[in-house]
Amino acid sequence: VFPFHFFPSLTSLHLNTPDFRPNWNLPKSLHLSALKSLFLQNVCFVTSDGNDFAEPFSTCVLLNTLVLGNFCLAKDVKVLRISNPNISSLSLHTWKEVDSYHIQLSAPKLSFLSIIDVDFSSSHQLSSTCNLTFLEEVHIDTYSDIYSPIILNWLQLFSNVNKMTTSMATFKSISDVSSFSFDFCIVSIIFACLLQNIAC
Repeated sequence: VFPFHFFPSLTSLHLNTPDFRPNWNLPKSLHLSALKSLFLQNVCFVTSDGNDFAEPFSTCVLLNTLVLGNFCLAKDVKVLRISNPNISSLSLHTWKEVDSYHIQLSAPKLSFLSIIDVDFSSSHQLSSTCNLTFLEEVHIDTYSDIYSPIILNWLQLFSNVNKMTTSMATFKSISDVSSFSFDFCIVSIIFACLLQNIAC
């Protein structure tokens, strides 16, 4: 376990375990009260005592940027709670086969969300305890079937956004869902064909 308690004044942390090594178990709570930016790749979240959820970020009271790549949950953990009053930017990136998890957001100041999923099987279920009123920009690039309940759930959470960046394939799938209506005050959809490296 990374000795976070030795570095209480950290404001930025990039923790990366190589893909070919086992994921690094994180403590139940990071206790980095000065941390503002956090990048975690190939890490595993464990539960709090007697609970079925992990809630590692609630004590990072200044955290505003969080990037999670190829993370996993311990066997007894059912939900990852991203609970923080100041997070404004959240990125969930998956580029290898991992399990799908339930991620519960409690981030009232969230304004930017990026979901990149290049493995069909690993789209995470998202829910939120707040209305995500400040969520303005969303970036989605996923191989998952847009008609699946998980993806439709994402779209409902994103109903307040005014700027969306997607791959062309993802946007085509979204536009085919006739039962879903985006109620944007200002609509600015950018077609970014990410996988084909085409700038639009």
